[in-house]
Amino acid sequence: MTDIAANPGHIAPLGLYERNRARPFLGHTTCSHGRLVAGEWTEVQLVYEVGASGLADGAAIKLAIKFYSDWA
Repeated sequence: MTDIAANPGHIAPLGLYERNRARPFLGHTTCSHGRLVAGEWTEVQLVYEVGASGLADGAAIKLAIKFYSDWA
């Protein structure tokens, strides 16, 4: 059964509806490291997969890190 036959009036690529329904609503993040060592310099890769809610045109994803200078 195609997506079009399952949802009359809606046109989408085959399998897109099921794939979007299986995703978490807001998406999910994975990290290249399972454990970090305090005081060690390292490169960390964060991968965010957009969820079913999607992102608006012109949207941005921000990552905030607290520094001692932020406390002033």
